[in-house]
Amino acid sequence: MVIWLTVIGIFLTATGLYFGLRQFKTRKSGRKSPYRGLSLWHHYAGLLFGLVTFTWVLSGLFSMQPGALMEGEGAQSEAQLLRGGDITWATISALLPRLAALPMTENTVRIEGRVLQGHLALYRVENDATRMRFDAGYLQAKPLPQKELLSLAMLLSPKGRPVATDMITAGDGYYYDHHELVRLPAYRVIANDGKNTRYYLDPVSGEILDKIDTNDKWYRWLHYGLHRGDFTGFLRSRPVWDIFMWILMLGTTAVCITGTCMGFRRLGRSFS
Repeated sequence: MVIWLTVIGIFLTATGLYFGLRQFKTRKSGRKSPYRGLSLWHHYAGLLFGLVTFTWVLSGLFSMQPGALMEGEGAQSEAQLLRGGDITWATISALLPRLAALPMTENTVRIEGRVLQGHLALYRVENDATRMRFDAGYLQAKPLPQKELLSLAMLLSPKGRPVATDMITAGDGYYYDHHELVRLPAYRVIANDGKNTRYYLDPVSGEILDKIDTNDKWYRWLHYGLHRGDFTGFLRSRPVWDIFMWILMLGTTAVCITGTCMGFRRLGRSFS
């Protein structure tokens, strides 16, 4: 229902833009529009905000990903590749009696275990989401070295060295904190796979935080960009984004309300 109503909305908005532009011309009276009253308000509101209305309806359709359109592959296979194995119950049962020796603080809320390249590591998580990595054998702090992050990046690049690797402390064009929280800093890998697939790894655990393939890139710009207006970091900043979106939403609301009123008025004449 949502998909087909959106398709109808795209058709109505596109035809409205077409006729609105055709009717916008100088006449002998000096007027640019042939309409008056509510129709005049709808005409000018449509000229000013019709394109925004169209992009919002279109990007709303993209959010439904009909027919798996712009649906990313996900990172399940890569995550399994980086793990190189799974945690077994035998490993857990042998480790549990020793956990009391793990250095903890009063802010510790949980202990996590993750396998990376076949080796188990433990993570002390505190109430502010700060995490510390420990060797599962000796229960000593063991941060993930840079060379191991690079080796993970090599695994993610099947055609040789990655195009680029770096540590980011602020969001970029594909991995950023706006409507959804992201974990930063992150180790960014642009894979040498012919598609420049992007991976964002947790520098503490090495786990994949996000994967952006070709479909995800299209989805980012055609849905998130058009629908949320978060094309750049400046537009995402507050209160710039709030002001920008309020202006656009008020304009498109004016288009929709005037159009709806005109539609009901026309229906009333048809049945009278």
